[in-house]
Amino acid sequence: MSTGSKLSGTANGELWGHAARDWAEVQERTLETVFDQVLERTRVGPATRYLDLGCGAGMAVEKALARGAAATGLDAAAPLLEIAREQAPEAEFDLGDLEVLPYEDGNFDVVTGFNSFQYGPIPPGR
Repeated sequence: MSTGSKLSGTANGELWGHAARDWAEVQERTLETVFDQVLERTRVGPATRYLDLGCGAGMAVEKALARGAAATGLDAAAPLLEIAREQAPEAEFDLGDLEVLPYEDGNFDVVTGFNSFQYGPIPPGR
């Protein structure tokens, strides 16, 4: 748990949700090659259960779906998830926090976290 009064996802959801459409239309596009390379190297395909933590506007999830994966995204910013659902309506998107994942262990074959883990909780003792 973070040392502040809010879970990290609550604070980050407010921050990242502020200009969600700008992120989706400009910034997320700069990561497209990274998404492609990671999905290729992790062999995401038809038999893959894929999860993207901090999925933002859902581009990596959309790309995983195009490769045939069963894809899920989790993000703390509801406005970004609205965009993600527009981009990939057949995927599952959940509002949540990196500190309290709503998934059981073993549910996914591949889990990514592009531009998200550094915004998670501060490990104890740091």
